[in-house]
Amino acid sequence: MDGSLHGFDTSTCESSRSMCEPSSDSRDRAVSSPLSTGGAGPIFEQSVDSYFLGLLLVGARLPILQDCRAEEIAFQTEYLGWNTDDLLVVGVNDSGERRQLAAQVKRSVRLGRADYDCRQLFLDFWRDFDGDGPFQADRDCLALVVLQGTASLLQGLRPLLDCARAASSESDFERRCGYLSQTSRNHRSLIRGIVEDEAGTIADSDFWRFLRQLYVLHLDLGTSTGSDQAALKSLLSSTAREDALPHHADDSWRRLNELVVGAMPNAGSFTRQTLPDELRRQHGTIGTADNAALARVVSHCGQTLDRIRTVVGEGTHIRRDQLATQLLTCVEENQIVVVTGPAGSGKSAVAKEVLTLLGEDSFTLAFRVEEFAAPHIDHAFRQSLAIDADQFFDLVAVRGRKLFLVESIERLLEREARDAFLDLFGRAAGDQDLRLILTCRDSYVETVRNAMLDRCGLSYSLLPVPPLSVDELAQVFNDLPDLARLAANPSLGELLRNPFFLDVAARIDWGDREDLPTDEKTFRERCWSERVRDDTHTARAMPQRREVALQRVAVQRAQSLRPFVEAEPFDQEALEALRRDGLVVFSADTSALVAPSHDVLEDWAIIE
Repeated sequence: MDGSLHGFDTSTCESSRSMCEPSSDSRDRAVSSPLSTGGAGPIFEQSVDSYFLGLLLVGARLPILQDCRAEEIAFQTEYLGWNTDDLLVVGVNDSGERRQLAAQVKRSVRLGRADYDCRQLFLDFWRDFDGDGPFQADRDCLALVVLQGTASLLQGLRPLLDCARAASSESDFERRCGYLSQTSRNHRSLIRGIVEDEAGTIADSDFWRFLRQLYVLHLDLGTSTGSDQAALKSLLSSTAREDALPHHADDSWRRLNELVVGAMPNAGSFTRQTLPDELRRQHGTIGTADNAALARVVSHCGQTLDRIRTVVGEGTHIRRDQLATQLLTCVEENQIVVVTGPAGSGKSAVAKEVLTLLGEDSFTLAFRVEEFAAPHIDHAFRQSLAIDADQFFDLVAVRGRKLFLVESIERLLEREARDAFLDLFGRAAGDQDLRLILTCRDSYVETVRNAMLDRCGLSYSLLPVPPLSVDELAQVFNDLPDLARLAANPSLGELLRNPFFLDVAARIDWGDREDLPTDEKTFRERCWSERVRDDTHTARAMPQRREVALQRVAVQRAQSLRPFVEAEPFDQEALEALRRDGLVVFSADTSALVAPSHDVLEDWAIIE
């Protein structure tokens, strides 16, 4: 689709001196005048620059460079050797490593090979990637920053770039592209065509590595909703001195804009130390307590991800690339994606894979839905995470794309108090970059839609998780050939297309046995006997003790609807034996809390 890049002009004011030194190889080459490239820049670009200058002021973590805080912000950086020259953000991570984010800022962009501005956009990205300038592919990133309301013009671009980062090689990328939408595949052809028009034929590996370094950041600065601007103002308020006036955040935002207007036409740059004394006196940086609170949330949510198994047996990983790629696309197109399928079908494993893939450049968290079984989201956050909900969302609002996984949402149907979960939808409505990935058993989907999803007012999509394919099973049978004997029985072959049952089967030594189970009932009985009871070790009545301990933990957890229950009332020796065999898990915070390791295992225990 052909079109153009456009924006609104704004006047310029007094300049500020650049604090960056040009690279030696760029001093002698002809560059555009900063006045021509920045002095008549659009209002949106001015707002984006002010936004990042605000992040520098308060010491916030950066979008895309999730592990970094800003150290320096520079504008119109062509004279420094950059082709991607609207904005340069230099960040430093906790290890002291410096990383750079070079961005082109466009209020709107239409993708078309014949469009001059579109061509220049991707050629500038390519020249930085392929040139001998300041860009370093092993640490730096290139970004297109666009107005949130015009993001539909780029539909399919971000899934393409995410797919490139998910791929392990250029051939893997080509294969995964077959699972993308036609729009995404058209964008791939468009970008490659633009680059090759100038550079000639490029290797598949180079094009794949190029796409891996590209990012899209949506900001709604200057719009009627203005959630990103409001988020920054909240941080300005939270870091303001105690005697600050009520409208101090507005005044600081205005002052940041004035600084940008003065700096843009003169290729200015700032560190926090070179910001005006008045701003630095009036605002501190995000405090140690806030950072510690957020770190606790990340650690707590990590426990949810740790409980999700993504391997079969001792370490055979099933590649479900098509599902993962489809989920990447769904996440871009809808704020809510419900991953649905039968119990044990691998819903959570697919969601975990996507969160892991996107975790380097997006802020990702995982929750059990039981944590939202509360009358209000403030109550839920204080009880489970020991942080105020407003404080939490203020801290993460400026992190760019945010993905929250919420596990097993059908369990909330059993509780009267679910307002905290509905409040989470409300938070998403106010932040278009907050995306929710929900897992739900397919038998409950219609009830969940009627009770919760249709009431939230947000777009959502359903992603069904099918049984394992013949090719996916072959990956496992190649490592565990004994399982192929089980699958030869048609009824068991169908059962083993469920990843949970396949994993349980992989943990049993079938050897040369002739008495293989013949149906689901005898298979379940064999698994219960050998995996849960461990009937081959009868000392101290341990089989019965293991069985009773797992049953009691399962019933207690199901009744309490909490992620973990107190371990103290149960048989500690039996629990430890179950833990060693991967049948129960203890909380990472304390061994005093325990839960079954999988929902289906909990179902089995309750049935028993």
